[in-house]
Amino acid sequence: MNKLIRTGIIYIVPTILILFFMENHLLLVQNSYNKKKRLLENELSKIKVLVLGSSLPANGIDPSYFAVNGFNLANISQSLYYDYELISKYISGMPDLKLVIIGIDYFSLEYKLDENPEYWRSFFYERFFQIPLKSKKHRFDICRFSLIELYGGKRSLECAMKHFKVDLAPDVKDNGAQLPQNGKCSKDKIRGRVLFHHGIMHVKNIEKNMLYLNKMMQLLQSKSVIPVIVTSPLPREYSDCIDKTRYNKMQENVHSICVKYGAKYHNYMFDDRFISEDFADDHLSNIGSKKFSKIVNQEIIAPEMDQINDQKYSEKINTKNP
Repeated sequence: MNKLIRTGIIYIVPTILILFFMENHLLLVQNSYNKKKRLLENELSKIKVLVLGSSLPANGIDPSYFAVNGFNLANISQSLYYDYELISKYISGMPDLKLVIIGIDYFSLEYKLDENPEYWRSFFYERFFQIPLKSKKHRFDICRFSLIELYGGKRSLECAMKHFKVDLAPDVKDNGAQLPQNGKCSKDKIRGRVLFHHGIMHVKNIEKNMLYLNKMMQLLQSKSVIPVIVTSPLPREYSDCIDKTRYNKMQENVHSICVKYGAKYHNYMFDDRFISEDFADDHLSNIGSKKFSKIVNQEIIAPEMDQINDQKYSEKINTKNP
């Protein structure tokens, strides 16, 4: 019996130590979550415009083309719950923040990350941003507690072979924007994306997402920050396949909240300035991202910044001449 215990210790203890070493050092690996967190926190005091949303604005809006300092905090599959939690966490540390672009796309109001096949992404928000899981459904998932499981054994081993000096998000720029994919717009691929989105959209999620959107609007207005809702452009092959009833409901909800808070809504979903070469799939290509970022700057950011400056100028005039 003692021999069996000793043999077990000889094999088990080293294994535990190796796993502990791996788990600890995998924290050094860069991913889109801890990388954006680090970049954001380095620029907090300088940010005037913040972008939130899922992968469409993450890939499609590049603050490099803004007239003022901006940061893109949108991310793949990011739902409104995480948009709200992120802005709530950081808004007090952004004294110069003037405008927040909230990406609301066709699927956004009916979508929750926790019910998505990529629900595992919620563990990154919990681990690196300390944002609690919204759903209890996956609270005992091993990926929540182990980076080895979250990254996968093969990838974890590859990171170890490179001494954990690995960047899994090389497409994330210093301003948070994610470099768009290259490649041409494939009709079959785009239609597949519509089907995928329909599979993760559920009407029951609208009420909760509208609640987060309301709370976000209230928070931003309490800090005198301008909220602007933006729907990203989509290729014709995508927009031709949408469920018109769902789209109309999405439009009704967005317009209602804009009326309620006096917010502006810019819908580029069917914008005919964007052609097939502007898309890689349902996401904008490099060419499309550059075009869209310039449009966002010209049609949203510049006018809003001009209005803010005019108001400040007027306030100074009125103060001097009561």
